[in-house]
Amino acid sequence: MQRITSNIDSSVIAFVREKSGHKVLAICNLSNKQLDITLKSQLLIGQYINVFTNERKIFTDKLQLTMKPWQYVVLEKTQ
Repeated sequence: MQRITSNIDSSVIAFVREKSGHKVLAICNLSNKQLDITLKSQLLIGQYINVFTNERKIFTDKLQLTMKPWQYVVLEKTQ
């Protein structure tokens, strides 16, 4: 598991876990506030699918998103 730092590390945890060729990216807002989050890492680069909504996304080494209070996102890398 590799931690990815954010612009709000005191309220956000993000990490990548890779095993047996499968890669998962998890991002969690651990606060009771809506947050504008920025993540920067080479680990982000690629195509992902949201495991809950099946929405597909392509990420570069910088990811910006707004998360609701207590929201979490789990994405599986597809390529």
